[in-house]
Amino acid sequence: MDKKPGATGKFPKGKLCEADEGELRIRFAVDGSGNVIIEFGKSVSWIGFDPKSAIDFAYKLLHTAIEAQARARMH
Repeated sequence: MDKKPGATGKFPKGKLCEADEGELRIRFAVDGSGNVIIEFGKSVSWIGFDPKSAIDFAYKLLHTAIEAQARARMH
């Protein structure tokens, strides 16, 4: 089972700046209408990634979009 999205209260790479609120768990999903949903679990004004995490985010977004497209073709 996926962990709930939202703030973890951790700063695994240290605090990036004064406005940094820490690590954010994100969930990607496809809803019943075939839309790609990115759930942050809280309101956010910005997110920052180290290069590997940015690539992981992009990969997960692309993977979820491909899943949504495949589901749409099945209907």
